[in-house]
Formats: sequence, C-alpha cells, structure tokens
Amino acid sequence: MSYQSERDIEIPRLIDFLDRHSDEIETVLDVGCYGSKYLEEIKKRGKHIDGIDFTEGEKEKEILENYFIGDFLEKDLSRYDLVICLSTIEHYGVKQRPDPDHTGLQLFLFEKLVLTAEKFLFVTFPYGLPAIHENELSIISQFWLDRFLGVLGDVKYKLSFYYNDNPQSGSGWLEISKNEADKKQYNPNRGVQCVCILEVEK
Repeated sequence: MSYQSERDIEIPRLIDFLDRHSDEIETVLDVGCYGSKYLEEIKKRGKHIDGIDFTEGEKEKEILENYFIGDFLEKDLSRYDLVICLSTIEHYGVKQRPDPDHTGLQLFLFEKLVLTAEKFLFVTFPYGLPAIHENELSIISQFWLDRFLGVLGDVKYKLSFYYNDNPQSGSGWLEISKNEADKKQYNPNRGVQCVCILEVEK
C-alpha cells in the first residue's frame, strides 16, 4: 500500500521494529492515532492497542481497545510496553494546542512519551534546518533533537534519517547521514522531504 507521503518509510520501519520485538510487547499506545492506517497491522499481531488524538475517528474506534479523545499532555494514562508517535510531535504547539513556545511544548510532549513507554518508544518527525509552516508544523532541528536525546539519558536508541526529493510520489525514500539531514531545508510547497526515525529501547 502506498500512502503518498512520509508514511511510506515510517510504517514499514515501524512494523519491522514491532516484529523484531514482538515477544517483549503486549500493550501499545499510539499518540496521534487519527488516520493511522497501520493500526490494523498492529492489531493483527495480537497486541492490545490504545490510541489518543484530538480528533474523534469512527474507524479507529472499531480497531482500538480504547480511544482517548483529547490532549495527551493532560491525560493520566498507564504505561505501555511500546509507545508510538508518528509525525505528530511537529504539530504540537503549532496546529494542535497553539503556543508561542511551541518548541518547549514539543519537548514537554517528548518527555511524557518517554515516561509513558515502559520498554520501547518509536517516534518520527520531519527534520532539518529550523522552519515553521504556519498553523501546520515546525521542523525539528539538530538543536531540538539533541534536547530530545538528553531526555533519554543512558537508554539505548537508534537514529535513522531518510530523504525523498519528491515525497508525494510515495516512493524514493533514501537513507542519508545525519550530517546531510542537518542541512535539509523545508519547502512548504513540496511537503515533508526529510524524516528522522528514533527507536528507543529501555
């Protein structure tokens, strides 16, 4: 299935991560789950999966064990073996819950993702030179990635970076180095072209 977006690299990597750690994962939380077409793939693997989003979705309700509507930062949720947050953190403070200090809010969100993850965390976001697409998203830069990693402390993690010269094609995502990704410029007319995938094992 082609998603015609960065999902075409994020979802295969997520499913591979889930399969590699399947024996250690029973409970999953998807933060920003609305429209997440991969939920059925997780459900097929026999996992208890909950989700939270600002938007209510009927299809998601049918798949998820529990669908929480609202702000993840304001919800008191239990811990989960795996917490997923795909292309969501960049909207916080810009599109959802607008805040002049959107970067601080995104860091706060990341901290809560880490606390909620009992064993594993899988997070993706657009990456490159600092940029804001008004009322839509902000690009996570090298500075803020370093702040995220500082939250992790001594836990094991892996970073991967992917670039697509035309993400709307749904194909063509190539792995690039961090140095290359650090310098990628966001073009709002072309959409997200550079993605960081962060895999955390506690």
